[in-house]
Amino acid sequence: MIELLVAMLILSTGLLGIGRLTIAVMEGNLRSRNHGVATLLAQDRVEAVKGLGAGSATSTTEDYGTIPVFPNYKRVTEVRPNVPETGLSTVTVTVYWDRGSAVLQTLVGR
Repeated sequence: MIELLVAMLILSTGLLGIGRLTIAVMEGNLRSRNHGVATLLAQDRVEAVKGLGAGSATSTTEDYGTIPVFPNYKRVTEVRPNVPETGLSTVTVTVYWDRGSAVLQTLVGR
């Protein structure tokens, strides 16, 4: 009888450990997905700004719920013309979600 209780204790401890590991893996997958989507949205905006050129690009804020298909993300684009030198613009795109953010920065010429 004691052997059975010890075996059940060992088995239940192992199962609890596996359960916690499964939850940690699922949380990690969610963080990776959110970061991947945010990076994709930032890269999409950087490419759009590059297509416009440094002279036509402007700073924008796309609030939560305004990006089609991705309502849980907010995208802020900051364009600093003539930084670091004349003819170049520094473009910084930051994408936010409920538990983090991703930032991409590039230089765009005319």
